[in-house]
Amino acid sequence: MPFPRPPSDRADSARWWFLVPSVLWTAVIVYLLTRGPRFFSGPAAPVTAWVPRGALEDAFHTLVFLVLAVLLRRGIAGARPTLGADTVDALALAVAALASVGSELAQLAAPPRAPQLWDVALNLLGAAAGIGLARRPGRRRPPSPAT
Repeated sequence: MPFPRPPSDRADSARWWFLVPSVLWTAVIVYLLTRGPRFFSGPAAPVTAWVPRGALEDAFHTLVFLVLAVLLRRGIAGARPTLGADTVDALALAVAALASVGSELAQLAAPPRAPQLWDVALNLLGAAAGIGLARRPGRRRPPSPAT
């Protein structure tokens, strides 16, 4: 019979639930970015017809990774509250970079889509902007998710 874990270990494992929103958002990103041009030609097409397709897709890439970085920063800070703000920011950016490269490689399986280095750059720009927006000046650590 295995020994029960001490209460502190249970609390540590419960903190990893803070990462669930970022994992779910990453799945949404991969799904949407592998849909191809069909994603931008649905019922909203008449509304966005005046916007050049490239600009709309570029803004989309930037925005979804901005949201991902905010979720990652919050999740990492909640899962490991002892980490400093700079470490949390670096981890969030690194995970966003991995998600960006992964979403571009997943496009190899989506025939109308092709991976592009420009998309990775836009994704990282969005992630860096998200981290910058989530970080308040004058704070040494990210806010605790419990507050």
